[in-house]
Amino acid sequence: MGLFWLSLVLVFLVLWFEFFFFFFFFSLLFFFSPLCKREGKVVILLSKYLLILFYFFLSILNIVSYTSPILTPTLSIISNYRKELISLSSPKSLTP
Repeated sequence: MGLFWLSLVLVFLVLWFEFFFFFFFFSLLFFFSPLCKREGKVVILLSKYLLILFYFFLSILNIVSYTSPILTPTLSIISNYRKELISLSSPKSLTP
């Protein structure tokens, strides 16, 4: 059970790190670009946030693909433990 929570915390830490790094990088890119002087601020902000959302989606897929070898055994252990509890709580037949 501890491995599941540890992997879940690591997923969210890496996800937030990637998200904030990407946000900072594109904020600097759009702030210092010559596009900022020619176009309106609304177009720049819209394109920046669309890129951020796209990268956020890709980073979620990336994290899921990396953590699936960690999460799959953990979830199977939890599933086996649940099956064992159900089998112990069910009445057993008294056959010799």
